[in-house]
Amino acid sequence: MTQRASFNDFDLYSMGLLDPDDVEPSFLISTNCNGDRAPSFDGAASGETLDVEIADVVSALGERRPAFGEAPTKFEIAFLLVVKAGLEPRPESVATLNRFRKGVERRIAEQGGKFVTKLRARK
Repeated sequence: MTQRASFNDFDLYSMGLLDPDDVEPSFLISTNCNGDRAPSFDGAASGETLDVEIADVVSALGERRPAFGEAPTKFEIAFLLVVKAGLEPRPESVATLNRFRKGVERRIAEQGGKFVTKLRARK
């Protein structure tokens, strides 16, 4: 089974794309991870669950600044291929960069849902 990550309500709130009143409660799983490395994820997780609401996040971290409605909602991403002065990029390097760029665009469109309305490539 392939797991695809997507933005949850807390992600969207932290990006300024979702009003705190629209953030659905969620949970986190407390583990014994020591912080030296990220835990592996094979589709199953164990640990104690803790319910989390946006009020918990705001209480711990403060309100998001700028607030929803005032936060930027248009972003640009640049992909650069750097070569030594006087040299042309290798075609396979350009192809690799384009595959990566298209993959990022596809993932943003898949994960952003209704919040992603337009993706445009510029050369």
